[in-house]
Amino acid sequence: MLRSSIYTASALLLGASAFAQSDLSSRILPITAPLKDAGTLNLATGQWTRHGHLAQAGSPPGTVYNNTCDTGYYGAIEATEVFVDEGRLPSTSSPNVDFTPGLANGSSRRGCLDRYDIDGFQIGYCTDQTNFDLEMNFYTRYITCDPTGTPNVTFALDNIPGGGSPPALACWLVTFDLNAPPQTASLVFNMIADSDGAYDGDLTLDLFGWDFTVTSTLPAPSASGFIIAGDEFTCSGYDGTIFDNPVNVGQFPNGEEGTGMDTQDAFRIDPITAPPGAVPGCYFFGGAPGNPMGSFHIQLYQTQLKPCNTAPGESFCVPGDDAALCPCFTSQGQIADPGHGCGNSVFTGGAILTSSGSDTTIGADDVTLTLSDIPATVSCIYLQGNADISPGAVFGDGRRCAGGTLIRIGQKIDNGCGVGCQPTGGDDVAVDNSTSLGAAAGEGTGYISSAGGVSTTGGIGGSGQYIYQGYYRNPNPTWCPSATFNVSQGQKITWQ
Repeated sequence: MLRSSIYTASALLLGASAFAQSDLSSRILPITAPLKDAGTLNLATGQWTRHGHLAQAGSPPGTVYNNTCDTGYYGAIEATEVFVDEGRLPSTSSPNVDFTPGLANGSSRRGCLDRYDIDGFQIGYCTDQTNFDLEMNFYTRYITCDPTGTPNVTFALDNIPGGGSPPALACWLVTFDLNAPPQTASLVFNMIADSDGAYDGDLTLDLFGWDFTVTSTLPAPSASGFIIAGDEFTCSGYDGTIFDNPVNVGQFPNGEEGTGMDTQDAFRIDPITAPPGAVPGCYFFGGAPGNPMGSFHIQLYQTQLKPCNTAPGESFCVPGDDAALCPCFTSQGQIADPGHGCGNSVFTGGAILTSSGSDTTIGADDVTLTLSDIPATVSCIYLQGNADISPGAVFGDGRRCAGGTLIRIGQKIDNGCGVGCQPTGGDDVAVDNSTSLGAAAGEGTGYISSAGGVSTTGGIGGSGQYIYQGYYRNPNPTWCPSATFNVSQGQKITWQ
């Protein structure tokens, strides 16, 4: 569990206050028309698919960038102007940093790849013009508010949905599919994660960019513009991508709205043809919170990409979630924090076993098991079982739900802070004492499945599912007398 922020000083220097910005609040216009989903336009074939699988207001499968958190406003653009915005596609070396309001979009998630094949994107805009044409450019590397260089790819988005006739405001989400049948050239383009394939922790090196310009005729002043989105003070930060594990499913049945990983409260206009200064450069809408975010609605897709940061295991055998409680629940206050095992003499909320990795292939897995919130410098055993004996048998100071054939797949000594914990934080004390076993902990790929001798038919009920628990020394004899060991909650992993 992440309990602290690892945001770099160099990134913090690029907060909105660091830019020499001009206030463009005069361009903020309310969205007074219903926001409509136009569907998906295949740019290679010119064919529309109404309500296609890409055409959703939430986050469809394979969303690798999501800047859609609704503000209720759009930013007006004038003829010949170019709006340039930015964001970050995370590489496999990107850190996991939890969202904290006010940290200038300092939240982060580890990526699935170091290079992405972008096969679709979605934009949002409002216009009262019946004829509406755009040009969009994408840039592999971009520094916020700097002039743009050579684009990675350019798209002419002609005759996309406009306003009514006589002139009436219409607001649209339009999704563009870049895939194509064999007889037509594909328009899929490549974007390198973190600009160069590796996380630098410096937003002058890690960001990509995109720009909009309207190529059809616009009156002056214009009532056309792009939907303002990405307000981290309204939505929960970085959500809605394949790198995150979206929550609030009931609130967002199509996926969460996103705040655009590392998008800044700033954008460039070059050239600019209307006040405040008619000078190319850096603008915002007065500064969030309190004003709309200086960022615009966009999603990028690699539609066949599978989730990479979903834990391979399912947590279960949690005290209090079923009829069984901890052996010393009343006498020692083994409160068992949510998701944890029974409390121990150092962490009264109990130890927790977590799993990480994306591959559960037998013999080639990258699974790592991490046991946290345990007493310091104690011996820890990782236990595998092939039968579920929930709600569990009393096992020292805790409950064991792993049954059947029990195998000790590894033993470690707590190292103070292992894979998956941070050196500050913790439930009850300053350090998450933990230890880890598996691919990311030095044992290499294939270790967990090989050490347990798993098979696709040898697990629970003849399946490939096995149970894992961490049991450890708790050498305080006055804690829950007289046992001197305890056990975490369980993880179920299905091998293939």
